[in-house]
Amino acid sequence: MFIPNLLLLIASALNLYFGGDAFDLTDVIEWDVLNWALALDFWEQWSGLDLTNCLALELGAANGGLTLWLARQGVRVVCSDLHGPTPQARALHRKYGVEDLIEYRAIDATNIPYTSHFDLVIFKSMLGDIGRNDRTDLQAKVMEESFRALKVGGELWFAENLQGSVLHRLARRFIRRGTLWRYLSIGETRHLLKSFSGQQYMTAGFLGVFGRAGIFRNALGAIDRLACNRLFPDHWKYLIVARATKKDTTRICADEQPHACGDDVEISAEVLLQSAHNVR
Repeated sequence: MFIPNLLLLIASALNLYFGGDAFDLTDVIEWDVLNWALALDFWEQWSGLDLTNCLALELGAANGGLTLWLARQGVRVVCSDLHGPTPQARALHRKYGVEDLIEYRAIDATNIPYTSHFDLVIFKSMLGDIGRNDRTDLQAKVMEESFRALKVGGELWFAENLQGSVLHRLARRFIRRGTLWRYLSIGETRHLLKSFSGQQYMTAGFLGVFGRAGIFRNALGAIDRLACNRLFPDHWKYLIVARATKKDTTRICADEQPHACGDDVEISAEVLLQSAHNVR
């Protein structure tokens, strides 16, 4: 009885914590909120952008959660998906009164019709779907197109599903999406960012992915935050969050190797719990 009661206690505390705010993070993240919401804090902490003067592009937006989060901070956003965002996205943005900051477009993430246009490109949980049938070339194409669409000095922010632990990989055999998606490794993710500079990333999430009902999932996510994210190695976790900057590729750092113009930094989950590690 101890463990179920502990989970209910944690979930109750979380409901009290989030219940006092009119803004519901579930509208942004939708699923395993406590782990994926770490991405929002991470991006804000490590970004060099002034969001109040930004034009952003959300790729693979579906219900437009990240667009909502950005627009509430005054960012002008092009909210896009392959066939356009869902009707739920427009309704969500009207609910929060941010629709005037948003333009809706049908955009293929592997063929973005903009060049040097955006200050920020953002997406979550998209590359695995695009990489179905082992299409690593399409995953790489998304990064190339995102790079091209950004202005010099612009940033790419994303959160994606990792291969995770043996337990995660076994569990996916019983889920249709898990057998179709192409999940990334940490090394592959870093390689996809090879054109960018100033890369930072963190990993998170172990138990939260296994929660089916909302309150139980939140309880597992709380355990991740309290323990798993701190104690487990990166390759056991199922979520990676990253940001990177598009530098002026015509400039060369004098007396340095080309890759040394920016620092690649790995950051532990909960961001400030441990110091950053250089992985140049």
